[in-house]
Amino acid sequence: VLTPLCLTAQTQDPQSNKPRTEKPVPANKGIDFRKQVLPILQKNCIECHQAAHVDENGKRRRPKGRVELDSVAGIKKSKRGKVVVPSKPALSKMITAASLPADDEDRMPPAKFGPPLSKKDLETLTKWIEQGANYGTWQGIREDAEAKKGGKKDGKGKTEKPKGKAEKSGNDDLEELATGLAQPDADLLASLAKVHAQASPITIDSPLLRVTFYGREDDVSDATLHALLPAREHILELVLARTHVTDAGLKTLLKMPRLRHLDLRQTQIGDRGAQTLAALGELRTLNLFGTEVGDNGLRALAACTALERVVAWQSRVTEDAVVALRAQRPDTRITFQPTLPAAAASDTPSRNRGRRRR
Repeated sequence: VLTPLCLTAQTQDPQSNKPRTEKPVPANKGIDFRKQVLPILQKNCIECHQAAHVDENGKRRRPKGRVELDSVAGIKKSKRGKVVVPSKPALSKMITAASLPADDEDRMPPAKFGPPLSKKDLETLTKWIEQGANYGTWQGIREDAEAKKGGKKDGKGKTEKPKGKAEKSGNDDLEELATGLAQPDADLLASLAKVHAQASPITIDSPLLRVTFYGREDDVSDATLHALLPAREHILELVLARTHVTDAGLKTLLKMPRLRHLDLRQTQIGDRGAQTLAALGELRTLNLFGTEVGDNGLRALAACTALERVVAWQSRVTEDAVVALRAQRPDTRITFQPTLPAAAASDTPSRNRGRRRR
């Protein structure tokens, strides 16, 4: 979980190792999104955070972390928190993520893709949000490209989207997943509450649910998973962290066709459980932190074709297995151990180095 940090970043010239001298953004000048903000996003963010699409090689690409920054609609419908909160940069994940230390794994852009945003760029983004996050006439990268090609205009003068097969993403993706699914009724929610499950809709008015057991983890067992079956069609995200579920109990999850996000951290789940989960066709994220899962379990996850992220830190997984899975699934992010940039190595390690801000 990211927390608001200082909204300015210390940047250094890589040649001289001295602070850059950059002119601050004038406080009284309105920020032009197209001229000042969009270039920053295009240079540092949009390559990884664009709507699902098929690239020039025919490969399907999804936005990293389900965060889209290539359109106004994508920015506003993010499922990873409020990317941009107009007039409130301290609550905007675009700012908090960019302000994290260079060695924090959640810093944006990630260290492997480039240096932190410059102080000037961060000030520009901050000032733009402070001024209300006005996008002007900009709607998105694809809309701009279509307009340049002379796309058709609708009755209001706006460019029509080209007809044909298109990738679904964001809210559209969830709406498609929930097609034909009725809202969970009061009796169903009451049955979940009886087994200490806290169920909440993924988005307002969505029939898809996020189910957690915060504060009642010691009461959750394989029998609890069986008690969730009346809601099996509705469960999109299931948090079982620190519960007493077992490998055998995970077979119940195979009856949840829309399960995409599963948190099993600090449970006794092992290789057999991971091998069971490999049959979940919709699984996107899987947290195995502090579990008994080893190399055999991780190898089995290669069968999860939709998998986007696996957390295997402090499990029994070895580096060799991580390397092998990355070779098989290059688009799947695998968190195995904290990584520090080369410059962070020193004879006197910092007390806070590598520690995530909370």
